Amino acid sequence: KSMIVVMPSTKGIASATPSAPGKDDACTQEYLKDIIPLVDKAYRTKASREARALAGLSMGGFVVMHTGLPHLDTFSELYVYSSGHVSEDALKQFEENFAETFKDPKFNDQFRVPFYMSQGETDIALKNGQKVMAIINKYGIRNFWVLSDGGHEWANWRRNLFQTAQIMFPDCPATIAATTVSNPAAVSNGASENWKAAIQTAMGVMEYVYEFKLEGDKLTGKANNTQFGSAVIMEGKINGDEITFVEMMDGMIRVEYKGKRTGEEINFVRKVGDFGTEKFVAKRIK
Repeated sequence: KSMIVVMPSTKGIASATPSAPGKDDACTQEYLKDIIPLVDKAYRTKASREARALAGLSMGGFVVMHTGLPHLDTFSELYVYSSGHVSEDALKQFEENFAETFKDPKFNDQFRVPFYMSQGETDIALKNGQKVMAIINKYGIRNFWVLSDGGHEWANWRRNLFQTAQIMFPDCPATIAATTVSNPAAVSNGASENWKAAIQTAMGVMEYVYEFKLEGDKLTGKANNTQFGSAVIMEGKINGDEITFVEMMDGMIRVEYKGKRTGEEINFVRKVGDFGTEKFVAKRIK
């Protein structure tokens, strides 16, 4: 999706210690009083909380927590890569600062995308991040946590940025083309149709558009989703109203689809690796 990416240097100004409630630290003040007004003035931004996300890696993760969580009137999406409070005192202060805010039933509603945190298996921030997530889960804050191989390194942060860029700003139109599954009785060889689906998964709702092309009884194309991007469709077959194919999600997880078309809908059951099955309905885009 089209977006303006602003990358300020917060070295020497970001703090690993949460500031007292209602008292913004120097980094937060710089964001709110200097950076955001400058960007809104210089570029054609959508100057609203719905159009602002805040992401940071390592020390930048503290900026996301200490600047973003108290100011969901300014930001609507928060993404933390490889970060978490180091000392028990800082962790305790973090919980005390936000306990009352987290208890507010309206707090969760302010997140347009669930609070995101990621770490690597050998990440120096792994245990620190898990402790923060224990507090987030304790108060029932909507979230998803990602564990990948590797450590506190650019390979992981590139992966995190790629992943989160797919789900940012859900109301904006995606840049991927939408084309999909066809019924042999209705579509000739070489033709395609448009379908879309919203699938309830363990990580929340995942939106898909499918690009399927018919060649005899063989189905090819792409499965595009808002989180992991595009995947090439494999082993695709159409037999009457029955449709089967395979998607390799994120290039690693085998997802097997079985569906039956009825008019403008396809009822699917998909098996996601060893994680279980999901049922959903895909609807034709006319």
